Amino acid sequence: GSHGSVGPISVTGLSVETIRANWGPAFTETMGFSQCLALFFPCFTGILSGANRASSLRDPVTALPYGTLGAITISLVMYSSYIVLWGAVGDRAFLTMDHGQLNYIIWPHIGAAQVGIIVSSLGQALQVRTSAQLSRRQFCAIFRRPLPPSLQCLVVAPRLLASIASDGLLRVLTPVSRLTAGEPKLALLVTYIVGGSCVLIGSLDAVAPLLSMCFLMCYACMNLNCFVLDILKDPHWRPKWRWYHWSVGLAGFLLCTSLMFIIDWLYAIIAWVMTIGVGMLTIYTNAQTDWGSVRALRPPPPLHSA
Repeated sequence: GSHGSVGPISVTGLSVETIRANWGPAFTETMGFSQCLALFFPCFTGILSGANRASSLRDPVTALPYGTLGAITISLVMYSSYIVLWGAVGDRAFLTMDHGQLNYIIWPHIGAAQVGIIVSSLGQALQVRTSAQLSRRQFCAIFRRPLPPSLQCLVVAPRLLASIASDGLLRVLTPVSRLTAGEPKLALLVTYIVGGSCVLIGSLDAVAPLLSMCFLMCYACMNLNCFVLDILKDPHWRPKWRWYHWSVGLAGFLLCTSLMFIIDWLYAIIAWVMTIGVGMLTIYTNAQTDWGSVRALRPPPPLHSA
């Protein structure tokens, strides 16, 4: 139904005329295509959640490709439909409000959205409790948090950081690999400090490009690694996905790199300089790490000869 008009802001409800009027772009000097891309891209940055929990999957080789592609497709459909429906309920003045749109369109009251957040937090807490085997007190603490996506980061990111540190590629991270009662508590502290520093910036418009840049750099390096390993015919690289081809890795690398420079060319240059610097540091320190080979299958030599 119609919600009427509030000052210069008009909320029409679902209307074909409204979506026609809002269909074309209307970028401004402060909010252009690159800024919109930076804000929207983090919606698709959870595609590695399944890979980070590969040890819990019964058949990772099959589940990861289908699950990842399925999650991306569902997310694309949901977010795209959300944008279209959002543009069909109010004029541009309503869409460009700094905040408060939900107060006009949530029925019957904004409290319904708040209840949805609480229920979503409960579901996420149950998932985290299952994957991380948290205590009852930790579980209750997580349930009280209103931002479920951040919980995945606090569970996955410290373990990933501790694993990278334990490989010995960057000696400066070696202390972070230490576990306390089987948990990477020091890595969790480092993750909290980094995340808290970003929160202290106090502006989503400033944090979103930085966040997008980090994810795009990660995806670009992953695609580049897949492309190089396939071209070089590395014996450790044996992808089992039937539709994989080296051109996919190359295309992914070029696309991610292009998006980085579209979002913010200065951030992109800084990110690449830092990445190349880390690579040069790894080569300079001559870090040697074995992630597995056929030699690892050989039995250990006997302690005593016959």
